[in-house]
Amino acid sequence: FFPLRNRPKYPVILQAQKMFLSHRIRVFLKRVPFQTHSHPTSEHISSVHRNFTTQPTEKIQSIFQSVVKIHTAGANPSSICPWQTEELEDSYGTGCIIPTSDGRGYRILTNAHIIKNHTFVEVQRQGSAKHYPAKVTHQSHVCDCAILTVDDKKFFKDLVPLKFSSVPSLRDTVLVLGFPEGGDSISATNGIVSRIELFPYTKPFLSDNGRNLLAIQIDAALNPGNSGGPVFDNKDQCIGMVFEKLGLAENIGYCIPSDVILHFLQDIDQGRPPRFCDLGFRFQTCENKVLRNYLKLPEKYIGILVTHVYPGHCQGKIFPGDVIVEIDGLEIESDGSVSFEESQELVNKWKDDKLTQNSRGKHKTLRVSFEYLLTRKFVGEPLSLTILRNSQKKLISLSSEFRHYLINPDDSPNHSYFIVGGLVFIPVTEAAVESLSNVDIIGRYFYDNVQIKPLSQLVMLSKILADQMNSSLPDPRAGKLLLKVNDIEVQNLKHVVELVEKNKRSFIKFEFLGGEIMILQSR
Repeated sequence: FFPLRNRPKYPVILQAQKMFLSHRIRVFLKRVPFQTHSHPTSEHISSVHRNFTTQPTEKIQSIFQSVVKIHTAGANPSSICPWQTEELEDSYGTGCIIPTSDGRGYRILTNAHIIKNHTFVEVQRQGSAKHYPAKVTHQSHVCDCAILTVDDKKFFKDLVPLKFSSVPSLRDTVLVLGFPEGGDSISATNGIVSRIELFPYTKPFLSDNGRNLLAIQIDAALNPGNSGGPVFDNKDQCIGMVFEKLGLAENIGYCIPSDVILHFLQDIDQGRPPRFCDLGFRFQTCENKVLRNYLKLPEKYIGILVTHVYPGHCQGKIFPGDVIVEIDGLEIESDGSVSFEESQELVNKWKDDKLTQNSRGKHKTLRVSFEYLLTRKFVGEPLSLTILRNSQKKLISLSSEFRHYLINPDDSPNHSYFIVGGLVFIPVTEAAVESLSNVDIIGRYFYDNVQIKPLSQLVMLSKILADQMNSSLPDPRAGKLLLKVNDIEVQNLKHVVELVEKNKRSFIKFEFLGGEIMILQSR
């Protein structure tokens, strides 16, 4: 009855409190007529069991069987010395059974971060001790989705694939299944939908390097191991998949909605790499009244200001200073948001989307960033923007495109490297930039640059190994971006190798961002 921090310090006081408490309990027992309490009959118990447990148990049991545990072992490569790897580590997560594209087979859906840098993957059914080897067939770190297959067909025996449902409403109850730490059996936790908005799935070490996709925030208890676990609505249909928990906050977790998952599946089922279209420009909101007066915008608070246009599909059609007021006929508010309800109706016009049809009337007051409409489009689909240029309204027709960054979070791990004269050159990756803490130097270089040529790649000096050839050379800080070899601009790491091997001069000149040069004797 006493909290530990408030426990009495003296035995005499504790004994007196015990005696007083015992006296009060005896008085209470004398006053409560226990003999008048009626006990439930066997018939009543049978009725309760029949009405509330028998029918739901069969359906819930099939759902439980469709959730599997994923065991992985992997070693992260060194971002600076790719020929080295860290210690092999075991980890685990959750996956769920879904049908193949033809509906005749089964596959496993999980998070891409679970199987990243894996050496091998095994899966285990609920209630079974046997582990089955699995293969990774597809993965996308942009949407954090991956597909596994199991060659042994016995693994899928008597399993029922999950069915996806539409995006839930705020405060809808949800059920999360998975295999988090704290035990070996399946875990079930409840929660509610607390927020629906666009969220960066990948860790963007630069604000624009990454794509914001629709995410559902829930308050269910999530722990390591829950990743990849399905989230169900009150109709026992899957509304998404767990992928992240906000570490410094309480009861804030995120799941990938069915919209994003189905987009990923449709891309891979049609043989395309999973791609989510995004903006070809940067923008700022126009909520400030003085700014709106300066731009001569209408009193109605709509429109966003274009501040920068990337190379690609928008270049030459949209310019800095344009104000975008509509996307596919849907008004964009001055904070960059659109009605989620109207967005869903618009998506339903593009495609016969049964999930979108089922969500009508559920999101009347919800608003999301207008970028949501772009993420629902596939590469090549038409896109129309209504803009104000010099106070004149214009209609711009574009095709939806995928913007490939020079440093792309969805690129597979690249362990390539080239050593010449003790100089170690590697492709620039997010991990390498972060480990060298060199974002301030090379960050701005690729912040405004996208991949125009298919094989474009940034190359950096990651390390200088002690060698007689590089003794007494000026030592630029590791992480310097390589721009030219013998005054020829570098396109990618393979190009660097070719320039060095084909060099016929008596020296090799390396020029880095910032103007530093290093000269090696080649003969």
